[in-house]
Amino acid sequence: MRRTAPRLTLTITCTLAAGLLAACGSDPEEHEAHACEAIANFSVDVGEARSLLASSPTVGEIRDMRAELQVSYAEVADALTDVTNDRVRALEEAWAQFDAAVADVEPEATVPEAIASLQEEIAGVERAEQELRAGLEC
Repeated sequence: MRRTAPRLTLTITCTLAAGLLAACGSDPEEHEAHACEAIANFSVDVGEARSLLASSPTVGEIRDMRAELQVSYAEVADALTDVTNDRVRALEEAWAQFDAAVADVEPEATVPEAIASLQEEIAGVERAEQELRAGLEC
């Protein structure tokens, strides 16, 4: 952890840059990639913290390590929030499309015609629900 200050500076810089990119409007794939990168960085930081704690550090080194982990943790939390928001937004959009499609079914349509006209929209709801559920242990 001798590189704490440079690594902390780099982590803060990357976090700010990522925040600016997110503010400019990233797509869900970019959000997922950023989340994976943030989790990987956090994992490295946790490993370094464990190694530091096993090496009889000073209180100052422990506090520096905590500060580094706080930044890394915040980046993970923000990235996962973006991913979750993307998934919720996709479900909301899919539901709105399905709801509108049901409302647009002609009153004189036969049941098979109505069912056939809704297949694409219900498939969209299912995909969005599956994406939202991904990673959850339900």
